[in-house]
Amino acid sequence: AEAWGFWFMYVAPIVLKDRFENVKYYDHMCELAGMMKKMLQFQLTHGEIDALDKGLIKWVKTYKEYYYQYAEDRLSTCTLPIHGLLHVASGIRYCGPVWTSWTFYMERYCGFLQAHLHSRRFPWSNISWRVLYMAYLTQVTVKYDLGEDFRVTSRRLDEDELRRGERIFDTYPDVIICAPINYKYRPGDDNLLGVIATYFHQILGRRQDQIRAQLPAVMPLCRKARIHNRGDTIRTVFAIRRLTQSYRDNTFVRYKIQYNDTGNHVTNVIGYGRLEKIILCHLDSKAIWGTHQNSLHILAVIAPCDTHGHDASQILVEYKKFLPIIVSDVRNIKAAVGRVNTRRRWGIIDHTMNAACASFADVDEYNEDYISDEDT
Repeated sequence: AEAWGFWFMYVAPIVLKDRFENVKYYDHMCELAGMMKKMLQFQLTHGEIDALDKGLIKWVKTYKEYYYQYAEDRLSTCTLPIHGLLHVASGIRYCGPVWTSWTFYMERYCGFLQAHLHSRRFPWSNISWRVLYMAYLTQVTVKYDLGEDFRVTSRRLDEDELRRGERIFDTYPDVIICAPINYKYRPGDDNLLGVIATYFHQILGRRQDQIRAQLPAVMPLCRKARIHNRGDTIRTVFAIRRLTQSYRDNTFVRYKIQYNDTGNHVTNVIGYGRLEKIILCHLDSKAIWGTHQNSLHILAVIAPCDTHGHDASQILVEYKKFLPIIVSDVRNIKAAVGRVNTRRRWGIIDHTMNAACASFADVDEYNEDYISDEDT
């Protein structure tokens, strides 16, 4: 159910675009996808609930016109879930947001069993014994009130707990740098050095050629970072190129850059791109750095997607090509995003809105092989 929900909200609007002979069916589907995202918000105002109630009633009426068409032989299209939509808003109004009661108990339990399945030859026997032993342990825990002293499941690490090889720099409290780090990296690419000089030119106002001549020769290279306060874990393209097995491509990010326009007004630009590298740039005490003397700048090298500044958390955003690389402060990265390929273009999946998501099993997702600096 959770997989279908994700597909309907995020994938379907991308892959089904321009697939219907009559666009009204596509628009009708997207209306429900938008309201489903609204349902999953952690917080809703009474005004939002009222608007959701009216929107769902209108959507169901339109559904009947399109699919039921008030014909007896089409009555099978009026399924129970369609009727259930009419009660969602009232349920939120009286019981709170859906995350307070929304659960997929069987999916969660099956995920727990699957995570501990060790016998390929006798899987069913293995599962049976697992269920029996878990029942024994649960009863012992309840009978003797053991609580946390005798946990049935393993403790999951806190999302913001530092793990081996991770570190936080004082000037970047919201970014966790993950191992490995290549402390001997020298950016020899002239184009990259030029883009870094352009970044500091925008900050300092100095000439780019002067800045480039004073850049440190060694800039440690990082392969992975985590956003603090339960944020996403993001890899760089440089990191996944070394992986020999299948991997989850979490190199695409959402970033927000703030600048002053010609009228000296602050403008925020939302962008999406592929994170190429994360570089630690330690500036020395030279006068050219001004107020940034003896400071650390963690730089994100990004290949931007040509999305024209559109926000994929609000509207459908697609791209076909990349723009020239840019360098930005790593704090401008807000989240990892997904992509869907369809008909020679990519759609962006951005779920940075304030919404809940499902988690089915207590599996330690951070159990990765540690690589020392010597391996870089």
